[in-house]
Amino acid sequence: MTITFPPKKETLALMKRIAKLANAGVDISSLGFSEHKSPRVDGYYHRKWGIIIKNPKLILDPDLPDKYKVPTVELGNGWVMQPIVKKVELKRAVDILRKDMEKYLKTGAYPDLHYGNVGWYKNRPVMFDW
Repeated sequence: MTITFPPKKETLALMKRIAKLANAGVDISSLGFSEHKSPRVDGYYHRKWGIIIKNPKLILDPDLPDKYKVPTVELGNGWVMQPIVKKVELKRAVDILRKDMEKYLKTGAYPDLHYGNVGWYKNRPVMFDW
């Protein structure tokens, strides 16, 4: 089962409960999640469901327009859920996003656009960390 975005009401309720467990430090690997830790993000992948739930420590550009971002659903306590993006053709993804963002960049915005923060979702380049 792959979770679709926006998620159904029941799915969202389940993911909020799982995020609450993760926030409390409960090991959720028995639910099929694999842990992903980095200095800026605590997260858990569920490959079968095609999602990541994560708790970013820092958001550099909270005003980044939605059209540049992967769909992101708030789960509470700072946790969010996103679909897993395809990490292929990253240079092309950055180049397309940079060109599309020209007007946005001219406003003085400085999104965290680099190969480590981009991927493909539904055949379009997106940022999953901003």
